[in-house]
Amino acid sequence: GDHRDLHSVPTRRSSDLGSCPAIEQAETAGVEAAIVARESFGAHFDRHAYTVRLTSLLEEAAIDLVAMAGFGTILAAPIYDRYAGRILNTHPSLLPAFPGWHAVEDALAHGVKMTGCTVHQATLAVDSGPILAQEAVSVLPDDDAASLHERIKAVERRLYVEVITRVTADHLRFAPSVPCTRLLRFSTNPALPTLPAASSTCTPDWFPPAAPPPSRCSPGLRS
Repeated sequence: GDHRDLHSVPTRRSSDLGSCPAIEQAETAGVEAAIVARESFGAHFDRHAYTVRLTSLLEEAAIDLVAMAGFGTILAAPIYDRYAGRILNTHPSLLPAFPGWHAVEDALAHGVKMTGCTVHQATLAVDSGPILAQEAVSVLPDDDAASLHERIKAVERRLYVEVITRVTADHLRFAPSVPCTRLLRFSTNPALPTLPAASSTCTPDWFPPAAPPPSRCSPGLRS
């Protein structure tokens, strides 16, 4: 399809601004980047104002699709109103299991034999948006949080790129309104069980003006 410019708008704590590898990598790749610093991490943090500031920057940069990664700040409604169905996120568990910031530790604490990663549409409700893709990762007997998370991240980095590529190529806008086949990709490890496909939702209305929407979402990333 046509070439589409990608803009990176990473965020970082103000105390870390002296060294931000994401900014350095963006400069090396020639990708426009900006830091939207969060001034407070305490009770006085104005979540709504921060969200408005971030959303305004995205609008000024003419961003079409927002892809969050390791973004620990819960955002307020304005960004979800402005970019409804166009915000993606990745999470280190097989949602809806183990939502929240300590998903890897929670999986180990519960003694599960299988966890993984999920790419989903981000919504105002944290870790609750429609699932776009998942891949399972076995929990090994000697795993701790660090070792397990590293293996999940290895899968996550690949799967997230695949989903973003698919979404931008197909011009799909995912939103909780029309039934659609969930996009699944599970590990080919024969020791892992075969997990059934589940239904999710999407609205196939994010298309160029000249392109008619399909009758259903493309079942890409299924293996």
